[in-house]
Amino acid sequence: MYDMILTTDWSFLKSSIDVNDACDNIKEIIHHGIQLKSFKISERKIQLIRTINDITQICTMNNLNLTPKFWSFVQSKRSTSRIPGTVFYNDQTIRTPQSVVNGFSNYFSDVYLLSDPSYKEQDVLINNIHVQINSISENDIIQASKKLKNKMTSGIDNVPSFVVKDCISAFAMPLCIIFNLILKTKQYPSIWKTTKICPVLKTGDPSLITNYRPIAILCNFGKLLEIIIYDNIYSSIKCIISPSQHGFLQEKSTTTNLVCITQYIAEALDCHGQVDVIYTDIQKAFDQIDHFLLLSKLSNIGFSFNILTLMESYLLGRRQFVEYGGCRSTSYLVYTLAVRKELYGMTY
Repeated sequence: MYDMILTTDWSFLKSSIDVNDACDNIKEIIHHGIQLKSFKISERKIQLIRTINDITQICTMNNLNLTPKFWSFVQSKRSTSRIPGTVFYNDQTIRTPQSVVNGFSNYFSDVYLLSDPSYKEQDVLINNIHVQINSISENDIIQASKKLKNKMTSGIDNVPSFVVKDCISAFAMPLCIIFNLILKTKQYPSIWKTTKICPVLKTGDPSLITNYRPIAILCNFGKLLEIIIYDNIYSSIKCIISPSQHGFLQEKSTTTNLVCITQYIAEALDCHGQVDVIYTDIQKAFDQIDHFLLLSKLSNIGFSFNILTLMESYLLGRRQFVEYGGCRSTSYLVYTLAVRKELYGMTY
């Protein structure tokens, strides 16, 4: 497979003017070289082998014996579905597999809200900031691939992440052509806009659909482009981010936040002071964010027209579907940015 990809003449991509055609071509070539069904069959075997190896190692380190009862327990768990056969949503009982995934689809799609046309972001430009990405190199792609997880996970294009990661030297050149075509045309490929959703239990009763959260399975080629764009954006705007922010920043996390607040409280108590803390939890914050408002804010920060147009294309017309147990739900529109643009216009 690697030799086939490496010896493929990718020069035809240089004449491509449509990003969707280019992405379809590279997908067809990859699918011709690999048998994806074998990956799906072997994935469960690989996961089982890894789990058994981990358990065996733990038992060996602790001088424990793997008794027949243990293997009986493992066997019982193998045949147990992660999602119950019967679930409940909106006072309805859902039993068939297709109805179950459709129920999850209805629940996940209901959280998205329309933009508020009455809100207008003030035009306040932050000086000395200009965010622009002129080109992407093969080395950028190779470095970004190191952040992919070495797993069987694949998006709607059925190209597993471990294949992308292992064959990145062969993929670097064609992806470099496609990524730069995306920057040039400011159009995000349609095939990378459709996301597979896997329901994961968040808390409580597993038979209640409302206790699950959606995990998005993106196309791995799209992930590479997102990583590269993020790295370029972050290096340009990190100077204007508050040092008090710990979420979604490199080398910061909930742990660093806890250390800082603990230190602050300790110092205040040593000085016989008082510290009042208010914690808020916004439900479905990222699902309900106003994308038009987000683009407006990025424009005020100093994002170039080309980057904003590409981000608009990234957000426009995204669709999702729930897949579980061999069943796939009907797809739904993630966000109605197109309606907002048509009704109210978008200017940067």
